[in-house]
Amino acid sequence: MNPEQLAPQSLAYSPKATAAGVANLGKGGICNYRADREWRQYRQALWPEFGTYDLAATHSSVEVVEAALDAGITRFLDLGAGFPDDTCLAKIARRRFPAARVTAVDNDVMIARTWATALTSKHTSCDATSFFHGDFAEPAAVLGHARAHRTLDPHEPVCIVLTDVLHHLGDHLPLRQIIGTYQEAVPAGSLLAISHLTTDGASARQLEQIDELAAAYGDIGEPLRPRTRTEVTALFGTWALRDPGVVSQRPADTPPGELGAIRWAGVAVKPA
Repeated sequence: MNPEQLAPQSLAYSPKATAAGVANLGKGGICNYRADREWRQYRQALWPEFGTYDLAATHSSVEVVEAALDAGITRFLDLGAGFPDDTCLAKIARRRFPAARVTAVDNDVMIARTWATALTSKHTSCDATSFFHGDFAEPAAVLGHARAHRTLDPHEPVCIVLTDVLHHLGDHLPLRQIIGTYQEAVPAGSLLAISHLTTDGASARQLEQIDELAAAYGDIGEPLRPRTRTEVTALFGTWALRDPGVVSQRPADTPPGELGAIRWAGVAVKPA
């Protein structure tokens, strides 16, 4: 199903690139538009190494799902879920475990409308998958939503998923406090998965490119705030990081001279 089939007719073409569309394109998804493809070419010209980030991001949702299933967790709260094509966590989870229950949340209007279309389609609808339009930065509203309750159970651990979301949120938001509210709402044994863009190990030239890239993201209304390994580790709070901890995610064939890390990722478990 292509984006024109998933989206209502009024959304069949987006005249403006969005971070969600560009990210979907980078993962090999189908829910992106000409403006996204043109803007991604511009992004690649500013920072060619970002292609390495796209390759690493492709495998992130798969790794999160496998970590959760290995821990016996089949419920997922996907915050900043993105578009509902085959690259989304809900589809990946149900391919690996058909009984998986997923609630997806995103504050992008186009994404919300695309999910609404997908969930009413006979080809993509699923009782165990739900979506609602909500803002990660408003945890009380998200956690209080009726559709969140379809996944959240005080007696069943859940995997809270924050992959490739937090680097689009600036320092004006109290991220640790926001994440902590979600952590308090779930039972012991629950998981928190985070992946995040970084500039750790970047050269002076690469840092200049990233500054230009951040300005370009600002032009489409999206902050870009890379964080260090120390900053990303702090986002997990007091939860116990699972081995091997917060690690660099990058393709094995990354050419020499590119960024040292590209992306930090980790999974932590709520202690009893």
